Amino acid sequence: MENGNKATEKGNKTTYSDNANAEEDMPLSIPYSTAASEFLYGSNVVLAALRAKRRRIHHLYVSRGAQDRSSESAGTIRNIFDLARRNEVPIEADASIKLLDKISGDRPHNGVILETSKLPAPPTLSLSKPDLKTSIIPVTLDRQSAEDISVNGAPSALSTSTKGWRYPFVIMLDGILDPANLGSVMRTAHFYGADAVAIATNTCAPLTSAVLAKASSGACEAVQLLALPKPANFVFDSAKAGWRIYASVAPMLPGQATARDVSRQTTTTAVSLDSPLARAPVILMLGAEGEGLRNNLTSKADHLISIEAEEKMNWDVDVGVDSLNVGVAAGVLIEAFMRKPATGTTAAEKARQGDLGF
Repeated sequence: MENGNKATEKGNKTTYSDNANAEEDMPLSIPYSTAASEFLYGSNVVLAALRAKRRRIHHLYVSRGAQDRSSESAGTIRNIFDLARRNEVPIEADASIKLLDKISGDRPHNGVILETSKLPAPPTLSLSKPDLKTSIIPVTLDRQSAEDISVNGAPSALSTSTKGWRYPFVIMLDGILDPANLGSVMRTAHFYGADAVAIATNTCAPLTSAVLAKASSGACEAVQLLALPKPANFVFDSAKAGWRIYASVAPMLPGQATARDVSRQTTTTAVSLDSPLARAPVILMLGAEGEGLRNNLTSKADHLISIEAEEKMNWDVDVGVDSLNVGVAAGVLIEAFMRKPATGTTAAEKARQGDLGF
């Protein structure tokens, strides 16, 4: 490209504009293709969205600097271009940094931004008994408009990755307002192979947040997401179908717990030694750091699980760190559940062979 020309691709065609330099001096407006468009930024997030094909893709913006073959992300950028061209995504191949900065809200974007539809997250009322032989979980959905169905679909069941020793495992999030924390939990859930992440839509950060997508490093494009319009009812109805409900809580001090709480208490150590996933499907509920889960959720849990910490030494300075960030806590908890029992054939394995259900 010479003389300030600007390259734009539509499908496999490239067009040129002579006004690139003039445009730099013009007031910038964000170029929405639709009123419901979202913008994803960062090469890893954009590549994940193109690979997953779960969203409708409207437009790809790439700066000239991002295409420098000497850059560390050059291979990723080539993959992004290849996928976009293969799927006939319109490409602006010489997007100005000023425009990309404005779209991303001055957050790091690596010179790559993708305009897309929303993430699919069907509004789910309850989960039914999983079918281990076909690896599906029947679901009951709330009503959706035709527009919502075009984004979320209207599945009657979820497919699971569970094929071995365990039953399905769903992470449920409530009260997590920081989109970075929400994205971090999604990344952890995807890494360990959780079957879905269910999100209380009225109390958590919106799934439309580009910060969430960036924090998840693209994992939000791969993990199955469920929106929960009625979280307490979701827990109650899923429990009736045989799901075991675990609520993550802070360790209780002596005298704090009621008799019922004491009977429901367990720890990450106990769970890691004998994972309940070997015997039944599990929903693990996580709340915000500090406030934790709401009472109307913890009251419906079969078990209250806490992370054990080593007894602290008598430090001279108390810096006030007495809990884990929810993203870190999620990793500790999920790892405990996903640890396969050391010996024996599990109930899940027998169920897959047709010997028993749950």
